[in-house]
Amino acid sequence: MKTTRVAIIFLSLRLANAFCDNCVDDTVELNIGEIACPVRDVAFVKIAKYRGYTDNGAEYQKTFFASKYLRTDWFGAKVNCKAFNLELATFETLTEAQTFLNMAWNHNFIMSHNLTFFLIDGMTLTPKSTTDWYWTKNGEKISFKIPWQPDEPNFEFEEEHCLSVWIQDVKAIGFNDCKCQKLTWPFICQRIDYYIPIRAN
Repeated sequence: MKTTRVAIIFLSLRLANAFCDNCVDDTVELNIGEIACPVRDVAFVKIAKYRGYTDNGAEYQKTFFASKYLRTDWFGAKVNCKAFNLELATFETLTEAQTFLNMAWNHNFIMSHNLTFFLIDGMTLTPKSTTDWYWTKNGEKISFKIPWQPDEPNFEFEEEHCLSVWIQDVKAIGFNDCKCQKLTWPFICQRIDYYIPIRAN
């Protein structure tokens, strides 16, 4: 009996440690024994944290997460982010987008997915346009020059209307147009940690 109890305690600690590696949220928790850890961490890995200002001067901070095991199409990515009280990643400024790409480039989890697309928010109805892209979160046009991968967007097979981050082997990382349906990929979600609008005078 004592041996069984020790084995159960050891297993529960192993499970807790597995779930609690790099915990990132404290709102939804999974209780294993006396150790609590967010359910969100089972599905996502924290990629980057960014603090900056919008073009109109509002201050904000957000945290980005990549799906660990979930693979879905672009529409499913929006649904899955929302299910964890997150939203599919957007970028307020070119500085934020470039900072994210630099952080992702130096993140072991991201770079272990060579030749992989990570889905983010963003859609177009204009084939091959480099500028006519919109955030579906709020319907606003992307205001900065999108840091595309070379020769992108290419509107391959006339089906690529959605936005992703493309890990091109170990050569480059940048934005890419991709299919909204049919193919499944990992995705990037974001959590808005705070947003401070400009005070009216």
